[in-house]
Amino acid sequence: MTALRRSMAVACTTVLCTVAAQAQDRPDPRQAAAQIATVLSLMSGGALGTADHPAKITPDGDAFRVQVPLPAVTDPSGANLTALLKPRGDGVWDITSATLPSSGSFTVKQATNTVPSQFSFSIGQQMINGRIDPSLAQPSPFTMALTDVKIKAITGADQSEQSIARQTLQGTLSGEADNRVTLRTQGTASDWHIRARSSDGHTSNSQIRSAASAIEVEGLDRGQAEKLREAARQFIDTVQAVGPDAAKQKELTEPQRQQLGALIDALQGLLSRLNVEETLEGVHFEGPSGTEGGVSRMRFAMAGESRDDHLNANIDLTLHDLTVANVPPELATYLPTLVQIRPELAGIKSSGLLRFLHHAADGMPPDALQDEAIGLLSEPGARLGIEKLSMTAGPLRIDGAGRMLPPVNGNPGVEARIIARGVDATLAKVQADPKTAKFMPLVYLAKGMVRTEGDALVWDVRLVDGAVSVNGVPMAPSGPPPGGTPPGARGTPRPPR
Repeated sequence: MTALRRSMAVACTTVLCTVAAQAQDRPDPRQAAAQIATVLSLMSGGALGTADHPAKITPDGDAFRVQVPLPAVTDPSGANLTALLKPRGDGVWDITSATLPSSGSFTVKQATNTVPSQFSFSIGQQMINGRIDPSLAQPSPFTMALTDVKIKAITGADQSEQSIARQTLQGTLSGEADNRVTLRTQGTASDWHIRARSSDGHTSNSQIRSAASAIEVEGLDRGQAEKLREAARQFIDTVQAVGPDAAKQKELTEPQRQQLGALIDALQGLLSRLNVEETLEGVHFEGPSGTEGGVSRMRFAMAGESRDDHLNANIDLTLHDLTVANVPPELATYLPTLVQIRPELAGIKSSGLLRFLHHAADGMPPDALQDEAIGLLSEPGARLGIEKLSMTAGPLRIDGAGRMLPPVNGNPGVEARIIARGVDATLAKVQADPKTAKFMPLVYLAKGMVRTEGDALVWDVRLVDGAVSVNGVPMAPSGPPPGGTPPGARGTPRPPR
């Protein structure tokens, strides 16, 4: 009997331990649902998948059906993103299928308009799937493909309609230390049409043959992101509370200043790096008064990085093959075939920039704000300028770059370099046409200040303490005019609020 009892005890202990281990190993669908909500919240600015609208989870055979509420969608009421989750056995879940509402509408409040915007949408076919690791120890990929997407927006008397034949999105979400996440996405759109009508009756139509985008949000602090979302919502509410007179409002109200301050506070340590890039192909637009034109390719990129209390950021805009209707033939050949501009901001102290934004929100006088901004840009390693400016039109190519210089006697300075090639060929073309020859005096004026370097014409321009020079030749006297206001005495500032 003793041996039998011992055998039964061992057997029961073994069974209980096995059941307990299986219970511990069994993945919790609530964690997977929470991550779906996180992705929705990140991609919608907090409008979807918020924590105060938890997902509904029900068993479905060997899987779980998850319904993530979409509180912003008011028609139909109770709209959800519905997903089917299947456990893989390693704590990871497969999203075998997910669907958004095929149609609906929602309202968006805006900080720039007291009239909310009414949106409605419809989706033809959709395919959404992915894989989720609730621990975020490994990247969680997802893909989405939509067809026949239509979006209509109404803000007061302003209306717009968009249609996209096919739209795709794929990406990954991964975790980092300190409750931070990294989101990377790539998207495409094809046969994109935009029609708009403004309150004054003017209409516009745009067509985009294809679009491609890539977004990287690295090291996003989820706690700060939630604070930013909530502060933005409350700031918009303070604008809405003012009513129709908000557009005439010259200064912020005290509640608006407080919420704007909360918005700025939420930017502290929000993320480590941000990269955004979008390329549009085959762009054509038609606007009021017969305005019409297009570009064969347009690229917009924005990058920013904040590390060790320093911010670096730049924007890159490139246009290829600009066309404008109704331009006289003699001038059409001079339209740029390539335009590129890349402004940059580098080495700026993040804490100092946030302090500057707080002072601006508090109503600091413009003169004092200007002095503070100059001080930020005068820090060692700080830089504000145009890293690249390029334009090609026929045989002419112009390249340039410039940056701000440290102030002298309180006056900010600027230096720039402009390089032109193909000038002689362009001059010959201009002179041969009587309709464009009238611009020759301006061309000769510019050439009179030039310096030659090989086949290029160069202009080095400097503005220091109010004095302008081109290639070392002074163009204006330095210092304030006789009887003028000395530097630093631009008026008595009113005290900050």
